[in-house]
Amino acid sequence: MLGSVEVGDSFTYPFVLKACGKSWLLNMGRPVHCQAVVNGWQGSPPVANSLLGVYGCFGHMETMTRVFHGMAERDLMTLAL
Repeated sequence: MLGSVEVGDSFTYPFVLKACGKSWLLNMGRPVHCQAVVNGWQGSPPVANSLLGVYGCFGHMETMTRVFHGMAERDLMTLAL
């Protein structure tokens, strides 16, 4: 995804971020996070929830807090994390 010309959407980023968290690949999760920001998808609840999940896997509470407070809208899934 990072090396391709294709741009992700609110369905693509959650799957990629979840795979990064499950595979313990924070070094891949951060560039995906950056790409989501550049493409304007960080504010999407599914993407933001996935960001919370991947940073939670690695215990990055400060980054999780920044993502949480940067969310324009929170849904039931956000509160369940």
